[in-house]
Order: sequence, then C-alpha cells, then structure tokens
Amino acid sequence: MKISIDKNLVEFVPENADETANLEILWNTIVDCMKFNKKLVPIGEYIPQKRNLARFAIEGEPGETVISSETPASEKTAPLPKKVLIACVSRTGNTEKMAEFIAEGVRFTGAEAVVKKVSAIKSEKDVGGYGGYIFGCPTYHRDMTASMKTFLFLAEKAGLNSKPGGAFSSYTHSGEAGPMVFDTMQYAFKMDMVGLGALNLKEDIIRTGEGIRACQDYGKSVGQKLAD
Repeated sequence: MKISIDKNLVEFVPENADETANLEILWNTIVDCMKFNKKLVPIGEYIPQKRNLARFAIEGEPGETVISSETPASEKTAPLPKKVLIACVSRTGNTEKMAEFIAEGVRFTGAEAVVKKVSAIKSEKDVGGYGGYIFGCPTYHRDMTASMKTFLFLAEKAGLNSKPGGAFSSYTHSGEAGPMVFDTMQYAFKMDMVGLGALNLKEDIIRTGEGIRACQDYGKSVGQKLAD
C-alpha cells in the first residue's frame, strides 16, 4: 500500500487485491464516521521499532478488546478492571462536585467509580489496580495546584501506560489546569486518553443541568473505553 501526503491531501494506492479490499473497508468506515459525526481515535501509540501495528477506535461505538495475531504473547494481557479512579484536588468543593457527577457517568456504563481526594492517596500502590483514571484540579493563577503536581509524580510511579484516562478542571477566570493534567497523562504517562480532551467548567456552571450533563458525558466516555 503506497501512501502519499501533500498538505491536506492523503492518497492511498493499493498494490494488490487484498489491499484493494482493505482500502474499500477503510473508505466505507471513514464515510460512515462522517455521516454519523463520529471520529476515528488512535489507541495507544505507534512506534514501528517497538511494534509495527497502528490501532484506531470509532469514538462512541461499543466494542471489545481485540488481540491481533501480530501481538506478541507477552503483550496479551488480561481485560482491564471495570473500575475507574477519579482523583481530585478541591479547595471549595467545586472540583469535587464535578468528580461526583463524572462518577455518575462512569457508572452509567456499568463500570465502578471511586472518588478520592489526592490528599488521601499516600503511595503509588493506592493508585494501582484500576482500569481507568480521571484526574481533576482547579485552576489557580493559571496553573494546577502544588498538591496536584506532587500527586502526578506519585501516579507516574504506578505505571499507567496505555490505561484509559481523562482530566478535568473547575475555574473562575481561566482553565489551564485541566489541559495541563491531560497533557501530562497523555504525553508523560503515555495513557490512552479520551478524544474529548480535558473537561473545563466555570464554577457557576457545574451544578446546572448543562454542567451535570457535561460531567456525566465525560465519565461515560472513559467508562466506555473499559468496554472497548
């Protein structure tokens, strides 16, 4: 299969009958995604020197974990526990309230959700054992809090590579903390983050119907990853 990229144009040229059939399947899949307003979301990472396999999921579609015949036996792991840790920093209760609404969304998918403040998590052992992770922190002075930074150093030791994840933040003037936490989880921890990005809500929106639905939908997006 020859692939060429020229600015915003990508061309695929199959070189045999099998590749032609596979390209037709890919074409129809992408057309269906556009028709139903869905996205193809990359799963994990693609490093040819490590594993020459790229995987994508159709966002919002239920599925099950598929192990390719190309997957080494050492990488055939057990299914993820259907349990999500939602760890947050909350000084005024707003971010914790977001965590509770997000937990409701996780539970709507049939998964278990555990909400904890980061102050209650003392070691990386307290972080391990979950199938997915959602971390939340309010924005203070255009930054995440010092306690969240300390927690992230601890969480990194738990080995969260490829685990489903998300991040959220409450704010009054700006919402930098959420994307900062999200990027740390995605690029430093190498986690399988939701395609929605970080969830940021102004404090006066959190307890409204709009805010509650946004949190619940975010929780659903992480919970659904455990079923993929």
